[in-house]
Amino acid sequence: MKTGGSVDRVNRMGSLRRMAVRVALAVTLALSAGIAGLIPATAAAGTAQPIVIEHWQHSSPGRNVVIQQLAEEFNKRNPDVQVKVQIYELGEFVTKITTALATNLGPDTFQVRSGEVRVFQAAGALQPLDEKQITAEQIEQEFVPAPLYHFKHGGKYYALPVDAQTVVLFYNTKVFEEAGLDSRRPPQTWDQVVEYAKKLVKIDAAGQMRIQGAATGGYGPVLATFMIQAGASLWNKEKDLPDFTGPAVEKGFQFALDLVMRHKVEDPGANRWSAFRKDALGMVWAHPAMIGSFRADKPTPEFSVTEAPAAVAGGSRASLMTNWGLVIAKKAPREAATRWIRFVTSPEAQRLYFSYVGELPTRLAVLDQVDVVKDPLYRPVVSSVKVAVPTPWVTTRLWDELLRKAYQLVTQVGQSPASALSWLQEEAVKAELQDRAKAKM
Repeated sequence: MKTGGSVDRVNRMGSLRRMAVRVALAVTLALSAGIAGLIPATAAAGTAQPIVIEHWQHSSPGRNVVIQQLAEEFNKRNPDVQVKVQIYELGEFVTKITTALATNLGPDTFQVRSGEVRVFQAAGALQPLDEKQITAEQIEQEFVPAPLYHFKHGGKYYALPVDAQTVVLFYNTKVFEEAGLDSRRPPQTWDQVVEYAKKLVKIDAAGQMRIQGAATGGYGPVLATFMIQAGASLWNKEKDLPDFTGPAVEKGFQFALDLVMRHKVEDPGANRWSAFRKDALGMVWAHPAMIGSFRADKPTPEFSVTEAPAAVAGGSRASLMTNWGLVIAKKAPREAATRWIRFVTSPEAQRLYFSYVGELPTRLAVLDQVDVVKDPLYRPVVSSVKVAVPTPWVTTRLWDELLRKAYQLVTQVGQSPASALSWLQEEAVKAELQDRAKAKM
């Protein structure tokens, strides 16, 4: 899965899954074709050569299949516009985008991490969405607010959200039952997480942890979620810079550290995904996209999902939302490009991504549909989207890298939490300013 939305997203789709996507796509779009206003009207066919839209995105197995099928469907519906999709591995994608935009020879539409929309817009590399296709008012009425945080500039929107992820708690129901815990009653607070985790831990005769109680892996969005739940904003509005200072930040950070160092319910050297799949881990905080990954496993682990437990009873269960945005390059034909982006983020497309990739819907109409929330695994996921907190920074280094490093400075290097947070604050501000400087923001 990307950070920010894409860590460990392993969707093992074979030919049957691809066929299922094609069938579901045809059925879903056919049924929705008559719903006025949800998908832009198909342009009439003409004799002129169609406008070609080159769309770039980074590779993810499940998403690759869906985006190709969406492009095929869009091209059928819009004979005056033809979309060609190019997919690259993440590292190559980032390099190609940067190089291509510098020479004005890149794609017409592409995806970027949410904060990078501000960077590319300030650098003059993007143009706003065509308001004849979708207005700012429509966007704000139709989408939840968190993923839109970085997209509006000068009263105009420069992106629509894709690949949104929150943080939820997965728990292994088999491990719960074997430890005498009721799998229908997951923990609701941090104290309950610790209480449950201690009951789940199993140590063998050699003193090795055979079953972990709970794990974060030191993953950045999870650490940020803990800080948010403890009351931190992670942003200094006066200075317009990241803020990893104060008691709430310290409390959230300490909770993650305590799982390893005080309560000893997490083995930081173990792979949490492998452990969860092998019934060697009771609870793990992760992005909801892991639902699809776990369900694709054979044998499938026995698990369920709940919202991220609150710091205290009755407290916030909000989590950090990470997401990407679909944007339009400066050189692109804006009306046709907006038509394509609106199609890819339509209610029907979001339902497909949700069903086959685990990408969270960000349209209120989709979140409120009964058939989306009827799966008990997804009910808490939908709730998590509605209360999610946007990623406030521009720099991509705060999506995971710097937070994880601060965690490792304590768990691996032996620094004090205070020292690690001091380092994090300094590096966070430095990274934010450096990324803004690149775009002359």
